Amino acid sequence: MSIERIDLRVDLERLAARLTTKQRVTLWLVVQGYTQAEIAEMHGVGQPAIVMRIRRARETLETMGSGGELQ
Repeated sequence: MSIERIDLRVDLERLAARLTTKQRVTLWLVVQGYTQAEIAEMHGVGQPAIVMRIRRARETLETMGSGGELQ
């Protein structure tokens, strides 16, 4: 594994650690191509809850990036 891949992996792990388990799982399902409605059904919650999880996860990740934690 190259140094660049190791650095990227460390950065991704650090980012993921700042998210709640629900946020991490939700984002993973989004990346896998599931719709918000499908994810809501899987988790037994309404779609607004999924929208909020995604929004809060994005805000957390954006704050980390702009705050210099990964720079």
